[in-house]
Amino acid sequence: MSESLRVRVLSGIAIGAVTIAVGLLGGLWWAGFVLVLGCLAITEMATMAQARLGRFVSMPIAVLIGAAVYLLVWLRPIEPVPGLVLALLMLGSLLRHIVSRATDVSGTTADVASHVAGWAATVLSGGYIGFCSAHLALLRDAPAGLAWTTVAVGATWLADSAAYLAGHRWGRHRLAPALSPKKTWEGFWGGVVAATVGGLVFGLLVPEVGAVKGTFLAFAAGMVGTLGDLAESLIKREAGAKDSGALIPGHGGVFDRIDSLLWAGVVVYYLARFVGM
Repeated sequence: MSESLRVRVLSGIAIGAVTIAVGLLGGLWWAGFVLVLGCLAITEMATMAQARLGRFVSMPIAVLIGAAVYLLVWLRPIEPVPGLVLALLMLGSLLRHIVSRATDVSGTTADVASHVAGWAATVLSGGYIGFCSAHLALLRDAPAGLAWTTVAVGATWLADSAAYLAGHRWGRHRLAPALSPKKTWEGFWGGVVAATVGGLVFGLLVPEVGAVKGTFLAFAAGMVGTLGDLAESLIKREAGAKDSGALIPGHGGVFDRIDSLLWAGVVVYYLARFVGM
């Protein structure tokens, strides 16, 4: 085993162990853990946007927007404070760019575009990750939440691992060569099949989920996980970055690790609500 692979495997084991431990605790432990991961991912996404747009992107505001969106979705309409904070942050972010542009009478058309793009990137960095990650907290808080969260996380991890192995062994047809040259259709479907089978087995072992629901939800998670992965690839391509960060040895940044899980959490949560938690 090469040194880089060894580091990657050990990091993966450590990440898995921490995730499982906090997931078993649930409650505020899990919600706080996901919030921290989300905020770290937001800083990475905003940093990549800054590499393209420079000072026009505000990382602190992006993180605060993400935290407010997360709390608003997780706490639902019961708590109005996050919604008020979110509104003020978005308004403040917009005013920052309006005032900055209005007082710069020598600005060019390119400056105007940069202000608009910078404001959009700031809000998107926080809103996208904050919204999606909050559903992992909602999922864990649901009845039999540990089982549903296991479906979302487990199916995503299975799909990622199987897609890599299947793509490496049988990959011939590129899935999205302009975004992620190494991804193939063979790898994609290999990941979906692995996730689906894993969901079936898990459903058979856990009565709260059941074979039908487990299979259906794991299939959905395996399908949309690639969407989250490609979304991050789009951002990295635009920023000219290989990884979103370097926080996790052998894996890159936090955003690199949770990109697939973001949409898996959203889809599993709403589908689980639909089929009956």
